[in-house]
Amino acid sequence: MSSHAVIAKPAILKWARESCNLSVQAAAKRATVKAEKLEEWEAGDTGPSLPQLRKLADAYRRPLAVFLLPEAPTDFQTIRDYRSVSGEETTSSYYLAQEVSAAQARREAALELADALGAKPLPFDLSCSETDDPEKVAAELRAALGVKIDEQLGWKDKYEALRNWKQAVERLGVLVFEMSRYVEVTEARGFSIYNKTFPIVAVHGSDSPRARIFTLGHELTHLLLRTGGICEFFEHISPEYQRIETFCNRVSAALLMPKKTLLSFPECQQTEDVDLELVATMAGRFGVSSEAMVIRLAQLGLIPRWQVEDALVALRVAAANYRAAQPKKPVAIPQFRSALKRNGVPFASLVMNAYRSETITLSDASSLLSLRTKHFGKLEQQLYGVAS
Repeated sequence: MSSHAVIAKPAILKWARESCNLSVQAAAKRATVKAEKLEEWEAGDTGPSLPQLRKLADAYRRPLAVFLLPEAPTDFQTIRDYRSVSGEETTSSYYLAQEVSAAQARREAALELADALGAKPLPFDLSCSETDDPEKVAAELRAALGVKIDEQLGWKDKYEALRNWKQAVERLGVLVFEMSRYVEVTEARGFSIYNKTFPIVAVHGSDSPRARIFTLGHELTHLLLRTGGICEFFEHISPEYQRIETFCNRVSAALLMPKKTLLSFPECQQTEDVDLELVATMAGRFGVSSEAMVIRLAQLGLIPRWQVEDALVALRVAAANYRAAQPKKPVAIPQFRSALKRNGVPFASLVMNAYRSETITLSDASSLLSLRTKHFGKLEQQLYGVAS
């Protein structure tokens, strides 16, 4: 690929660095370029080549799409602060902050691409209140998603379930992204950002498929509430936010495990003991984790609440032992599949449609998707079912 200078406005380069709280010297060290060269780029005297821009993207933990924006964003929403048990205010990690910024940059690009293509994004009109009945909200949400229970129970495995739930959420006009491994799963399993057009839901790409499915429902409920938020593990959060989190969890559980359907299974009738093998079987049928199934059955009064904590501990120990026994070497995922996981089908389709119609260049498309052009053929085959 040619190393000629690419179009990256100096103001964008400076904003990308400063929004990461990096000095010129620190940024240059991360990107393995000379500080003087970085200053030249930010001043507009010269411009970085595409390989150099990729280094900046890696250094700032931002997708290349950020550097193609026409101007520095002014409306990026900051991540909600939370308080520790001591009351000391704590903020999210650098990597999580970058994932939120990257998601918003993709949304800005999606708006511009849709406008250029003459496409009218679907408005997100669904809403609810935290005083509503979670069961009723879940039933209405399932109807809006168009996922029938027989269809759900017929999916062959957790990967097909995740794919279908993501597609259903995307059909509502939501941009669904996946966070990178740089964010610890123990910090955040997902986040959501509400907008009338192209609202955002992000799930953790390294989380288990069943956990990602539950996070989808949880974050989608945040969008219904118009709150947005971060699905995290912190226990010491404000009572108000805890109430919202509990509501989102209840809606997600009711969405994925409808009460009427659960009660129709003879094996789910009330019992005095928790049968973990049966729980695992039922969880597999609904495409959720065994932990989620235990909590849901307890909520419906189908298993004793006093046995829930012991059951959850047993499940977590079994899950930890299973993970420890797995090969340490990560499974290699084809680049085009990684691009689809990271960007989501709607955003990837917008980019490829813009490229096909010559609205943007091949280099632009590559930068927006953070995908090398040699993988475009397989990406298009995945999106359209035909080779490019």
